[in-house]
Amino acid sequence: MSEHDMEREAALNGSEATEVEETSESESGQIKYQSAMALSEAASYFEAIVAALRKGQMTVSHGDTTLTLAPSDQVEVSVKAARKKGKEKIEFEVEWRQAPKSDLHISSE
Repeated sequence: MSEHDMEREAALNGSEATEVEETSESESGQIKYQSAMALSEAASYFEAIVAALRKGQMTVSHGDTTLTLAPSDQVEVSVKAARKKGKEKIEFEVEWRQAPKSDLHISSE
């Protein structure tokens, strides 16, 4: 079943759609989650995201998969809002590049 089919089925059934790719933290990995929920519950998720962005680290877990993300000081933000045939939505995306890690050490001694 494609991701689009999972999302459509979840929307129709009011159920949860989840796609998880398991990898180690140093490699790429992905957790996608979709579920019908109360507005207050959705707001709580966004509050946790804001707090994690301010802290500079967030952990996203679903089932046995966990991704730890470390937002850099510079992020790219995109917002998309739409209304069509009585359905409204807003999408947020925050993206950043990881700072390159260096093992270079310089000393005067």
